[in-house]
Amino acid sequence: MGKRNRQAKSSTHSKGPVEEATEEDLTYDPSTYDFFFELDSEWPCLTFDFLKGESNSQTSQPFSVGFLSGTQADKPHKNQILFAKISNIYKRRPKTDSDSDDSEEEEEEQEPQFYSYTYKHRGTVNRIRVAPQPEASLAALWSDTGVFEFIRYGPLSALERSGRKVDLIQNLQNFEDPSGEGFAISWSSVSVGQLVCGNCAGYIRWWLPSSETGSSFVVDSQPFEGHQTSVEDLQWSPVEPTVFVSSSVDQSIRFWDTRLGKHCALAMERAHTSDINVLSWNPIDTHLLVSGGDEGIFQVWDLRTLSSSTTEQSFQNSTSPVAKFDFHKSPIVAIEWSPFESSSLVCAAADGRISFWDLSLEADQEEETEQGMNLDEKWKDIPAQLLFLHEGQKDPKDVHWHPQIPSLTMSTGLNGFHIFKPENI
Repeated sequence: MGKRNRQAKSSTHSKGPVEEATEEDLTYDPSTYDFFFELDSEWPCLTFDFLKGESNSQTSQPFSVGFLSGTQADKPHKNQILFAKISNIYKRRPKTDSDSDDSEEEEEEQEPQFYSYTYKHRGTVNRIRVAPQPEASLAALWSDTGVFEFIRYGPLSALERSGRKVDLIQNLQNFEDPSGEGFAISWSSVSVGQLVCGNCAGYIRWWLPSSETGSSFVVDSQPFEGHQTSVEDLQWSPVEPTVFVSSSVDQSIRFWDTRLGKHCALAMERAHTSDINVLSWNPIDTHLLVSGGDEGIFQVWDLRTLSSSTTEQSFQNSTSPVAKFDFHKSPIVAIEWSPFESSSLVCAAADGRISFWDLSLEADQEEETEQGMNLDEKWKDIPAQLLFLHEGQKDPKDVHWHPQIPSLTMSTGLNGFHIFKPENI
């Protein structure tokens, strides 16, 4: 299990090398991470999303990542949208007694570099999500002012240019929702520019681009209705352009098809015993869906057990999850399937722990018995599917796998951003 020790600090307003801080209370084994560092932000960020690069994958060092985020400042006018890039990321090599001064100088040259641009924004950014097609350069966000916004961001390469940076964030369109603020956003990966967003009143709104350039969007006049309370998360199907799923504080998961009108096609009532905060639809094994709830449990659902001919009333309690994990004892705040391994997922909870799982693994009773004799009592209930545990993120809010760098993960919470790559994932 990996725990943090070293902290990388960098201002969100400047360019410069990432600096390592002194050891903290948590112990740390350098061999458990390929790399790990932190970024401080002026204000906490509740949300972020990665930006895709031009190539389909990054398999060789140095790595480079770009992301968009938004702040939660103490006053509405102090908030910002952060457009950032971290480059020159190398795998850290554990130091040995034989390391020379030359190797130390080489490591200094390999320190990550941080570049950023901030755009003033009124109100806390509840959630920001980037369109999956990188050529679109589009993102959408909810703020606590009840405004839903579309923005366009500039090229990542522009962040490294010297001189004054202008227009790297462009506001395209604002929609002041009469029902108030929201959190749920999902872009379709199949239909370019198609998006759904959900608010705290339980309504889901469907957006489509109104022009070929994607510079403006039109919202369907009638929202999707069915949830009794706040819509917490939304996910478009990774293969169907008309199908999406939603979760809510009302403890239900609902499936929608835009061809069938504004009422849900299927509903799983009481899918959890508490608020269902997050969803993730598996992009590889597209019959799998995972949900995370306020009770600290996440559950995996096999959508092949669902029937389109089943009525909503008879379907309410007709299915069960194929897997259920209660390792976390606090609300699940973020969850995501790996874009590279169909059985792997990452989960963040309010207990300050970020867990990595491989659901293809099964417990070996004989081996567990032998190992259990040598384990501390607190580790004896660790599930066989749990691969890695990252600690030290204060009150996590969001976590994502990088879409192009296998196993690179980033999280945000009240103490800034963590960027890391577990060695065993």
